[in-house]
Amino acid sequence: MATKSAESKVSRFEVPVYGAKVWLISTKTVRDELLKARWVNLFGAPPDDDSYSGWCLWNRRSTFALVFDRREISLELVSHEVFHLTHRILEWSSSNFDEEHHEQGAMLHGFLMARVVRELRKAGVPVRPD
Repeated sequence: MATKSAESKVSRFEVPVYGAKVWLISTKTVRDELLKARWVNLFGAPPDDDSYSGWCLWNRRSTFALVFDRREISLELVSHEVFHLTHRILEWSSSNFDEEHHEQGAMLHGFLMARVVRELRKAGVPVRPD
């Protein structure tokens, strides 16, 4: 499912095995997007700071979101936010992410990185390699 507007591009996907729903949003201004009622109702009010170029949200249930300033998306930023997403999905699913269980986290992070980059590119959002 995807929607596009001049301001934002929004899609959603599910994470196999975990059943988590992830909203992927690329927008002109992260905070302005997160102030929309749709996201406030789902995740609560965003912080009073507009300096973020990426954000990972979780509603403490099965719904997560990654929000990116589409003018500043780099592979490094995507990886940073996907790491937060990986950790939160593992926490939500009561999975260990300690030194004995890194493989599960690494596999999930790899899956999420590939999926997020693919979804961004499919929506016509460039991801810089630097």
